[in-house]
Amino acid sequence: MYIVLTVIELCVGSREVQDIIGTFSILITAGSAIIRALRFLAKKKEIVTILDRLETLRLKMLNDEENKHTVIDAENIGRKILASIFISLNSFPISSFVWATFCDYLLDFKETHMVLKVWVPWSRENALVHVLTNALLSLLTIPCGAFFSAIHFLELSFTLYTSAYIKTLQNNLINKGIRNEGIYEHHKVIIQLIKDHNKILSGIKYFETQISPLMPCGFGYAFIKVISVFYRKMFPYW
Repeated sequence: MYIVLTVIELCVGSREVQDIIGTFSILITAGSAIIRALRFLAKKKEIVTILDRLETLRLKMLNDEENKHTVIDAENIGRKILASIFISLNSFPISSFVWATFCDYLLDFKETHMVLKVWVPWSRENALVHVLTNALLSLLTIPCGAFFSAIHFLELSFTLYTSAYIKTLQNNLINKGIRNEGIYEHHKVIIQLIKDHNKILSGIKYFETQISPLMPCGFGYAFIKVISVFYRKMFPYW
């Protein structure tokens, strides 16, 4: 839905640079999320297999008295990171709505700002209608936040458990020596796990890495534009 409304907004919406940037940013984010979701659905069996192998590694490391602290430490770090991600993603609807309404209030609702730069089939000239529209768009972002939280949970779990397993391998190299037969088996398991993971997700991550610098620059420009407009209205003779 976001993709369709965003494309319509790009075609018939505002020609202001900051508005185009906001719309384009939403298009990139929504498009990336859809590609990721389709990829996960297409590779569902492979992803489940990888998660099962991770769980097997986790149980194996927990049974290792010398190195089980690496798993426990990784899980503690993961809980903290996931909690911060969950809070930030799910607080976005409220914070974005409050910020957009505050900016509109400062500008007397003469130059309104949308929480998401998408096309809507009704007029927003009335201040109340505009505020309610922003509230609706904010609520619609909640499912997206839940989806991104789940995706980050899966990817963070892979990263943390793989890192813990590599740390265990390093400890075994130091304590048991390179001639230990288990060292080679550990190394083989890690390499294969990372290869299988990258085969599924490396293309998506490459795309997101390439486009990610554009979004902060765009939002930063839009923020500066809002501040400059407000400053000119408050201090017209300066």
